[in-house]
Amino acid sequence: MVGDGSVKDKFAQLGLGDFVHKLWVWFALQNGHLVDVLRMLATFTADCATACQSLPLTSAVAGTGPRKLPTKISLLHVIINTIDKEMEQVSRTRNLSVLELCFVILGNCCSVLECRILICKSALLNSAGRLHPAITKKQKPWDFVESLWLEFLQIFSLHPEGQSHIAKNSDVFDLILSLTSGKLPNRTTALLVLRNIAFYQPNRSRLMTSGEFLNLLRGKLESGSREEKATVVLIMWSLSANNQKAKIAFKAAKLDAQLEQMLKHYQLSSEVPDEELETIKYVLSVIGDRDL
Repeated sequence: MVGDGSVKDKFAQLGLGDFVHKLWVWFALQNGHLVDVLRMLATFTADCATACQSLPLTSAVAGTGPRKLPTKISLLHVIINTIDKEMEQVSRTRNLSVLELCFVILGNCCSVLECRILICKSALLNSAGRLHPAITKKQKPWDFVESLWLEFLQIFSLHPEGQSHIAKNSDVFDLILSLTSGKLPNRTTALLVLRNIAFYQPNRSRLMTSGEFLNLLRGKLESGSREEKATVVLIMWSLSANNQKAKIAFKAAKLDAQLEQMLKHYQLSSEVPDEELETIKYVLSVIGDRDL
């Protein structure tokens, strides 16, 4: 199946996902078997919408075939439940291959609307609560677990269902905000998730009424990496476009003054591309309702 979409399509038509679901109890008996079947499903769903669409249609009931409509106990639900179980067992000695592969499969499935809707209806994001610093104590292997979650959330938040679902979950939203001050590269990925959320217009009021969010933007403009500053500029662009309240909030928080200072600093450097400078100028013109 590796790299061959026609083979994956054929396996999807033959009910590979349904077959795996019916044998899942057996696969789950030994970690080695479970890793192997998850690795196969990760390959099966990679760049194949047909394969991803088949996962919400499976059934564990013997003697039945794939359903015509998504079920409430499909293979995709099983994978989500596996993530929940694995999150409960994270430790220094725990092999995280199962958790990692489950997130790869979910990330692949985000390309399909039916899968995104199923993820939104599930309790998946509740499992992210175990990333709270009070639980992780900032110890290994939690940095890696954080990266798995953030990479998935970055993919999920590329789509409107994910953008809306993440922003509505206050605990997860606050967690993402806190992770932007963590270690590299996780803090950069967390900021990219916020960027994606900001591009969904119904989320504007949620973001602009968060003092912690505005403080985050200010902090990144003051002391963030160049990549983080570039992401903040895009966030400000998306929020201020045709949004007078955002412009007023940014001015009140002195973010426009920080942008101007950053622009002057960048103009003295030969390392900053012209495109990046032009983007900053444009955002300043949008916030200030003027031409630079």
